[in-house]
Order: sequence, then C-alpha cells, then structure tokens
Amino acid sequence: MTSGIRGERLVPWISVFGRRANSAVVISCMVAAIAAVVISCIVSATAAAEDPVQVVVRALGKVPAKNLLTADEYSRWSTLLLEVASANPDSAFYNIAMTHAVSLTNGARDYARSELIAIRAIQTLKDSYRKALWYMELGEIRRHLAFQAIESNNEVEAKRLAQLTIDAFVNLTLEAEKLPESGRRLELSERQLIASSMTAEMASGILGDPSRATIANRQGLGILESMGDAEGPIGVKSLGYDQEKFAGSLIVSALNAGQKSEALKALDLIRNIPSGRQPPSFYARSYSSLAYPHGGDEYQSFIKDWAQSQPSDSGTGILHYYSAEDYFRRGDYKNAKLAYELVLSKYHDDFLAADKESIAKGRGGYLARVFDHLSRTYQMLGLLEESAKLISEFKELLPNDPGLEIVSGLQASALKEKEVQ
Repeated sequence: MTSGIRGERLVPWISVFGRRANSAVVISCMVAAIAAVVISCIVSATAAAEDPVQVVVRALGKVPAKNLLTADEYSRWSTLLLEVASANPDSAFYNIAMTHAVSLTNGARDYARSELIAIRAIQTLKDSYRKALWYMELGEIRRHLAFQAIESNNEVEAKRLAQLTIDAFVNLTLEAEKLPESGRRLELSERQLIASSMTAEMASGILGDPSRATIANRQGLGILESMGDAEGPIGVKSLGYDQEKFAGSLIVSALNAGQKSEALKALDLIRNIPSGRQPPSFYARSYSSLAYPHGGDEYQSFIKDWAQSQPSDSGTGILHYYSAEDYFRRGDYKNAKLAYELVLSKYHDDFLAADKESIAKGRGGYLARVFDHLSRTYQMLGLLEESAKLISEFKELLPNDPGLEIVSGLQASALKEKEVQ
C-alpha cells in the first residue's frame, strides 16, 4: 500500500532471521542508543527553542536499514513520533512526523493503531488539502481492517469497517470541494478516483449494495470527465483506460441494482472509447449475460443489433458463439445451425488463435464446442452428410477432445437408424 500522505511509500516490515540476524542485533542496539539520545535532544531542543518534532524526525532519518527494525522498534519509534507531534500540534513538522508514524505502524501491519494516528491527524490539522490526504489514508487503513475481519470470518465487523471506509472517502471529497477548482484540488482528483474505485469494491463486495457501487462508479466517471476538461498530467490514453474501467464496473453494478438504462449508458460510453484494453464486445458480453441470464428472444435481438452497429469490433465473434449456444440450449436447431455456421465461416481464424493452447493439447476450447454442437445440430436436422464432414474436421484438429467420441457415437447411431428406415 502506498501512503496517501505526500506520496511517501510505506516502510515494509521484514522479519529478522537467518543470516541477517547478526546485523539486526547491531541495528537494534544502534536504534536503542539513538532513541535514548533523542529524548535527551528533545530536552535540549526545548531549552534552545529548537522544534522538538524536527529533532525526532531528523533522528529517525539517521536510523540505518529501517527494513531490519523489529516490530517493537517500529512501535517505539511510532509512539515517540506520535507523542512529540501531539505535544506540539503547531509544529511545522507535525504532518511529517504523523506521516512517519503511520508509515511505521502500516509497515508493521498494525492497522488498528494506524487508524488512531490518522484520526488524530484529521482532528488536529486545519488545512483541507492535508485533511483530504489523511482521509484517503484512513480509508485505505480501514479497508485493510475490513479484509482482516473477512479473513477472521467476522462478517458483522467487516461490514462496519467497510461502511467506515466509505465514510472516510466521502470526507475526502468534502475536504477536496473546499479547495479552489485548480491547483491542489486537481492534485486530489487521482486519489478521489482510487477512493471511488475502492468504494465500489466495498459496496458491491462486503456490503452487497450494488446501488451504492453504482453511485461510486458514476462518481469516478464524473471525476474523469472533469480531469479531461482541466489541464493536468493525465494523458488521453490513460483517461480512456480509466473510463473503460469505471464504465465496465458500472455495467455490472447497475444491472445488479436493476438499473438497466444506466448500464446501457455505460456500454455506450465504452463503445466510443478508442483503443481500449478490451474490445467493446467484451463488455457487451458482460451486459448481455447479466441483463438476459436465460437467453431468449431479447438476448438474441441485443446481439443482432450490437453486431450490426459494431462491424469492426474484433470480439464480436464471441457474441455470435454465445448466440448459437443459446439457440442450441433451447432446441432451436434451425437458428443454431445458422449461428454456428456464421461463427465457423467468419470467425474461424479468430477462434483458432484464441484456442491455440487447447489445440496444441488436441482438446477443448471454443472450436471444440462449436464442432460438437454443430455436429449434433446437423444430426437433429437429419443432415448426416454435413455432420460426418464436420466430425472429420473435428477429429483432425482436436483428436483428444472428449466430445469427439460422443458426437461420433451419435453420428453412428443416426446412420444405423437411417439404414433401418
């Protein structure tokens, strides 16, 4: 996790053992000596009118190999920083000291203590920019605590912490809105994006609240829109990627919340993003599978309209594949035949490339299912010559596929039945 405070990276806690133990003992002794000197320096600094918070921050900076500190040493330094900062809230080094304190407790994975440090900083600081950064940090800390509660099978506590996580991110936005629209407010936009993403994650996951997730995803898209209008460091391509991410998440959350029109708006947005990470049809598949979980005529109508409107979409073939599967599952073999034949005639090479690993093993993949189900479809329609030809191609390409034996057996049975007739 990266600290939300001044962009500083959190100090990792590495257990000391093995060949590093001797150096760790040396470091530990040095730290203990430095800590003792720090207390003495604080007294001297007070007498000399030097900022005691600065003294402690400077002393921490002189500690070598912080990654070799023990958990107790992390705790002692964090406590020292917290106490001297709390005693001197007007110090110019207050925020730096509190940042180091929370970094140390995060590094030791003591998120409960990190939460208290973040709350203390928020209560003390008056600058909206810094308070916003601390609310971001508080939200990330509580998110960690929520996942720890999930790991402990404490669902009630996890939900409480997930809601507190969202509350912290809401306060981040409230503090950001107090700032002028340019400058530091714009700097906070990327953190607000992360907060929106984490809010959607908490809402749709732990809280099971797709409506709240939908709001968060919509907010993320709104932030991106404002970032695109303003002059800032974000590039056009990264803006499109982030739009794609939030819009894709919005499709899922909106449909789970019963807001189909909202999901369609998100899909239209993705349709117009140039050079996305995934072809638009990837999200059309996501939309159609959730909006029409049992297939049917509306599902088929959606796929037909999408394919006509996106003729150059590289992933449209997969939609036609699922269209054929829907017809086959419902026993509509006439339309299944047409749909499978379209897949083989127009998208054979695409599926061949996608199934490369499966084909190397001689089994599985989309093509195997197309050959299997189209062969059965031919048999159901009495087109045994077409079925035999397809089975031969199936056998040549995927000789080890388990479906081959079944469909070949069905073909043999159909031929015998024809002979009897």
